[in-house]
Amino acid sequence: YATKEAMIAKERIPGVHCQIFIMDERAFNKEFNAYYERAQKEYQIEYTRCRISAVKEDPRTHDLILRYPDEEGRMREDRFDLVVLSLGSRPPDGARDLARVLGIDLNPYGFCETDKFNPLETSRPGIYVCGTFQSPKEIAETIIDAAGAAGDVMRLLREHLGEHPSSREYPFLWKPDGLVPERDVRGEPPRVGVFLCRCTPTLDGVIDVEDVAAWARTQPDVAHVQLVDYGCFEAGQDAIQRAIREHGLNRVVVGACSHRTHEPLFQKVTREAGLNPYLMEMVNLREHCAWVHVDDPAGATRKAKEMLRTALARVRLAEPVYKEAVVPEPRALVVGGGVSGMTAALTIADAGYEVVLVEREPELGGNLRYVYYVAEGEDPQRLLRDLVNRVVGHERIRVFTRTEVVSHTGRVGDFRALLRTTTRTGETVETEIRHGVTIVATGGQEWRGSVYMYGRDPR
Repeated sequence: YATKEAMIAKERIPGVHCQIFIMDERAFNKEFNAYYERAQKEYQIEYTRCRISAVKEDPRTHDLILRYPDEEGRMREDRFDLVVLSLGSRPPDGARDLARVLGIDLNPYGFCETDKFNPLETSRPGIYVCGTFQSPKEIAETIIDAAGAAGDVMRLLREHLGEHPSSREYPFLWKPDGLVPERDVRGEPPRVGVFLCRCTPTLDGVIDVEDVAAWARTQPDVAHVQLVDYGCFEAGQDAIQRAIREHGLNRVVVGACSHRTHEPLFQKVTREAGLNPYLMEMVNLREHCAWVHVDDPAGATRKAKEMLRTALARVRLAEPVYKEAVVPEPRALVVGGGVSGMTAALTIADAGYEVVLVEREPELGGNLRYVYYVAEGEDPQRLLRDLVNRVVGHERIRVFTRTEVVSHTGRVGDFRALLRTTTRTGETVETEIRHGVTIVATGGQEWRGSVYMYGRDPR
C-alpha cells in the first residue's frame, strides 16, 4: 500500500520526492516484488532500511524533521512536508467478539481460521469467509474469494436458484427509477459530441489533448468537443450529460480509459441523458496510447487522433440496440481436469447444473498427481483422491478423458463445442455438446529454458 500511494503521488505531483522507510520488504505475492522494483526503477522512489528514531516539527517552517540511522549506521536528519504512518494489516476491531457470536475459530494472529484445502470454509459448517478477514491480500484475491464463497453458498441454496427475476438493465447494475425517456434519433443527421478526459497526468502528461481536441473539431459531423478533467468523476459525468442536452447531440465519443473498466459507466451516463447507450463509442487513450507510448508523446498524440477517427466513423453509423432476454443453455463446459477444473465442476454441479469436464490426459488430477507434500503438513494426495472420487461419482458431471476441444462456436448462453476423444484402442470419437458457459482451467507448466547452462551442464 505504501508503494502504491508513493507511485500515485509521483504521478500526480510534479517533482515530488517520495522516500519510504522500512525494516524489511514485505512482498508476499509473486507480482509484489516486481511492483517494488518498478517503483524504484521507473518512479525513483527511495527505500531506506532503518528504524525512525524521532519525528519533530520545526516551529518556524512547520517542516517535519525525521531522525534516523542510515544503512551505514550514521545518524541523519531530513526534512519532509508530509509524513505518513503506514503500518501492516491486522484483524478488524471486534473480530474476536464477532467470532464468539458466530462460533468460529480464529488463528493465532487473530484472523479467521480456515483449512489449507478449503480456504473459504470456517470452522463452522455453513459459515464462509472471504477477503482480508481471512488474511492480508490484494484486491484481485478478495474478488476471487468473494466469488468462491458465493459459489459455495449457491451449492447450499440450489433449490432456490433462478426463482427471482433479475432487475439488471445493462449498463445499470440496478433497476433505474425515474429514467428520462429515450430519444428516438433515427433519421436525424449525426451530431457527434467528443469528450476527451485529461486524467492529469496519466493522459495529458503524454498526449497533447488540446491538439487532439482542436483536430476533432475539424472532423465531419462533430458538433461539440469538450475537455473534462476526470470523466469518471461526478463532475465530469454531469458535464457530459449537460453538453448532450444543450447541444442536441445524438452520438457520443469518449476518449478516456479502458472499455473493460469504464464503458458501462459512460453508457450509463449516455442513457441518463436520454440517448440509447449504444450510441456511445469509447477510445482507450490510456492503455493504447499514453501508457504504451510514454516515451513518444508525438506518436501517442498521432495515434490518439487515428483511434478517434475510427471511433467517429463507427459512431456515425451506430444505431440503437435493444437487448432481448434469452434462456441460456443450463450446462457448463470445463476444460482441464486439475484441481481448479474439478473444483469448478463440483461447484457448478452441486448448484444443480450439468457439467461436461474435459481432460486431455488419461486421468484426472493435473499437476496435483505429482505433489506429495506441502509446507503446512497436509496431504495433497488425500485432496486429489477426494476430488476425483466426487467428480467421477457425481450424477451431473460427465467426464471426458483423452479428449481435446477442437472447435468452439456460439455466444454467451448458447455455445457449441466439438470434442475429439482418442480411445484406448486408438480410435477417434467426436462429440458435439451445447452449453451456456465455458471455464478454461488448463493450468500451467514449469518453464524450461537454457539460462544458467540449464540442461547443458553434464552434472
